Amino acid sequence: MNLSTMRRFEVRSEFMNSGWASSARRRFSAWLWLCLLLVAMPSAALADLLPHAPLIPTESDFARLTRVRALMASSTREHPSTVRIVFYGQSITTYPWWYELEPLLRAAYPTVNFEVSNLAIPGFQDAYLERTAPTDLIPVQPDLLIMHAFGPGAAMLSLLRDYRAATGSEVILQQDFPIEKSALSENTDPKTIDINDQWSFRNYVSLPLAADGSGSCLARFREPWKDYCRTNGIDPASILAPDQFHPGLDSGHLLAEYIAAYLLPYGRKPELDPLNCPTVQTLGLDASKGWFNGQLTCEVTGRIIDLGFDQTLPDSIEVLIDGAKPSAHQELYANTRVSVTQNHAWPTLSRVSWQAPVLEEEWKFVPFDFSSDQEWFRFKVIGSVTGEDGIGTNTVRFVSKSGRVVIEDYDHWLARTVHFDYGRVPDGFYATWKTYVRGVDRVNAGIQPPSSQQPGWITLANGLSEESHRLVLTTKPGSEFPLRQLRLKSPAGKASISVITPPHPPAPGELVVRTVTGQTLLIWTLDPAWVLKSSASLDSKATWKEVPAARIRTGTSSQFLLLLDSDATSFYRLVRVGASN
Repeated sequence: MNLSTMRRFEVRSEFMNSGWASSARRRFSAWLWLCLLLVAMPSAALADLLPHAPLIPTESDFARLTRVRALMASSTREHPSTVRIVFYGQSITTYPWWYELEPLLRAAYPTVNFEVSNLAIPGFQDAYLERTAPTDLIPVQPDLLIMHAFGPGAAMLSLLRDYRAATGSEVILQQDFPIEKSALSENTDPKTIDINDQWSFRNYVSLPLAADGSGSCLARFREPWKDYCRTNGIDPASILAPDQFHPGLDSGHLLAEYIAAYLLPYGRKPELDPLNCPTVQTLGLDASKGWFNGQLTCEVTGRIIDLGFDQTLPDSIEVLIDGAKPSAHQELYANTRVSVTQNHAWPTLSRVSWQAPVLEEEWKFVPFDFSSDQEWFRFKVIGSVTGEDGIGTNTVRFVSKSGRVVIEDYDHWLARTVHFDYGRVPDGFYATWKTYVRGVDRVNAGIQPPSSQQPGWITLANGLSEESHRLVLTTKPGSEFPLRQLRLKSPAGKASISVITPPHPPAPGELVVRTVTGQTLLIWTLDPAWVLKSSASLDSKATWKEVPAARIRTGTSSQFLLLLDSDATSFYRLVRVGASN
């Protein structure tokens, strides 16, 4: 079976093998596969595989996974690391073999908190995943992306370049496992492979170019897989699923083992500090570091700002970036994945964009007026805030009246779902998505960390430009200090954090005026020998009276604050206790 035939086969059939299909036989097959996997999973050694040599990655392979390997290797019981791993691709990635990777990693790194998820879309080749990846992957901020998808190759390079530029995440890009006996004798020399030799060209030319061009690690397991088959005298197809295309139980074990080889602690321990390197900077915080009267001000460079805390937040924290709330920065807005088509796992629209300023709201896509074969239809979009925003057709580019919704004609999947016999669009069908801010204007009081050993993390902003920004965090003056870490992520390698140190506290008897988050404050150091008094004038008839205690707030443990009314004409001074005015 050549690659072009395989692609057509996958688009038509892989969904039927994904566990979502309407066929009871297919659902039972996937269920049985998972049950067998769960029974076998306690054996981390995958002992049911036939004898074979282990896959040993090269140092250059490891070099492209330096940070995630360092993050796992540096984890301790006292300071456990959290590692986010996301699987992405097509139906091969949805098959249950991916569940096997986490137990293998947990056995090697028992103190690491692994967060593993799978966002693959059955039937979506690399060109289609290039459309969905920004929506699916950027908000998750994985430390590692494990990727496999068929396609022409150029789209894979573009996808991975854009993804790494937006997240800085490291990537394992998978080769294809062999599916036919003829693969055991295929040409593997990239200098002599003919472009029409599709499997060889893809695995030994196209995929290496995509990996090298994006700085990703190519999981080169196709040769070890063929050696496994040669050594044990088996046809590659014999260890696949019954469709001889997707991984079966044995091939699933083999695939998980080969991927794990790139992450297990072979060779030298990475010397990189994963929390303080060009792409990530972490600042430890305490009550003495830059926190002044309930406010922390920093100059930061990076696309992503995360805030860490290790106790229940006693008070809310307001967030400003460059003098504005995160919701005021259009670059932080994104759309969620659009809901699926009828009877299928494909999103109704692979991407929705905009060309005018957007705001947080929910959207509804309502198709109507279908042609008899449902290959053509009209639709309208409705925003929960914007309201009805225009009517379009699925055959031309659509821009809504407000400009808040742009849909390219090639991003429609309803007609494709009908074309591949997954069912007609039912009456009353509609799809939904949300426009939201990748960040928060306020961190609400009462939020708790996951556990005493695992700090909580809140993303303050995800998607900033790679330049310097001023971050200001403000909470109630005198509040118990709630924060422990501030982390900046910069895919461009520019990550930096510097605290803007507040002025020294006033000396005893010194009264100063400062502006904090737009408010004018009188500030003085706590000293029982001095009392604050005010007068409406400064002439000889001035009457100085003690400022009522109810107007005075406590700042830090050693300071008092008085919020000044901009319209007031009072004058203030500190007077020694017992002294005359």
